[in-house]
Formats: sequence, structure tokens, C-alpha cells
Amino acid sequence: MDIRRLKEQASRLSAEGRLERAEVLYRQMLTLQPRDSGLWLRHAEVLKRLERREAAVTAYRMAAQLLMDVGHGHRAVACLKLALEQRPEDVDLVTDIIRYELRQRAQERERPSQQRALPDAPHEPVEQLLALPMLPQVPVEVESPLERWPQVRRVSETEVAIKPSPFGKWVVLSSATTLEVRFLEDYPVDEAALWLEAPGK
Repeated sequence: MDIRRLKEQASRLSAEGRLERAEVLYRQMLTLQPRDSGLWLRHAEVLKRLERREAAVTAYRMAAQLLMDVGHGHRAVACLKLALEQRPEDVDLVTDIIRYELRQRAQERERPSQQRALPDAPHEPVEQLLALPMLPQVPVEVESPLERWPQVRRVSETEVAIKPSPFGKWVVLSSATTLEVRFLEDYPVDEAALWLEAPGK
């Protein structure tokens, strides 16, 4: 599956205001490249425009964590501040911003000139976002590692549940006989194949 072509298509759909279709494409791409911070950020922006606040916050969080993992603390904090705009009363987000700022300062003291290049950096200039007032500095623990996505669970011999991303819905596959599950790096899907989307999309 050509991820570059999918990105171009999603960007075009978003620019045309066809947000529901763009959101589906971003979800599809994130199942293929779950550690692409740029995809998480662009997906969050589409979700925000669709007024799906909870899902947008989750996507901003994922982008922030991935950015922090490669040493881009300032961009990570900017993503969390975008999430805070969607949920300003969220104390956990404020705590995460403090944690990330502390980690960024620690990283700058340890290796001031060793910033690693960020692959596929997001096009949005998140560094230029207006900063929130300085938050109090308190010692906090580092967050747990990024959870793996998609998640595939065998419910029974004839039923399998799949969740493509933290904000996605569970997709349940059922069969009258034993359901075989295979994991493939690539799978040829006909372009004419029908899209299956949750009710109400």
C-alpha cells in the first residue's frame, strides 16, 4: 500500500472539507505506521475540525509521546498544549506538560547539541504556537512506554476483536467455524473493494 499516495489523498480531502473520509484514511495509515508523529498530528487536526474532542486529545498525546521519544521536547509540549485547548480542565494534561518540560530541560543539559533529526516531521509549525504561562516545576515520574497498535484479541475460536488505534472502535469478526488469523506485512487490497465503516460515519 503506497503510504505517500494515501497522505496526499488525505491532505487533499481535508483541504476540500471532506473530513470524514480524510479521517478514515488517517486511521488506515496509522495502522501501517503507528510511530509516525506527523500522521498522529494531522489526524488530531482533522478530529478537532470534526469536533471529536476526546479522540483529538488522544491523537495529540500520541504525537507528543513519539516526538519526545526522539528528543523533540519543544514540539511534544506544543502538541500537549493543543490537546489542552480541547480539554482545558484536564489536570492530567497539565501534569504531562510539566513532565515533558522537565524532561526536555534535562535532555538539553545532558546533550545540548545532539538533537536527532525527526523523520517525516509534521508540516504544521507547532513550534510557533503561543506558549501557555510557565507551569510550576514539580518532580514527576516518566510516562509508560507507547502502547502497541493495532490490538488483536481472540475472544473465542470463532471470534476475533481488533482495535486499530487508541481512539478507534473495536471491530469484531465472527465466523460459524474456527476463525483463522494471519499477520502480514503487506496484503493486496483491490481499490474497488468496499469500505466498511462504523454506523453513523
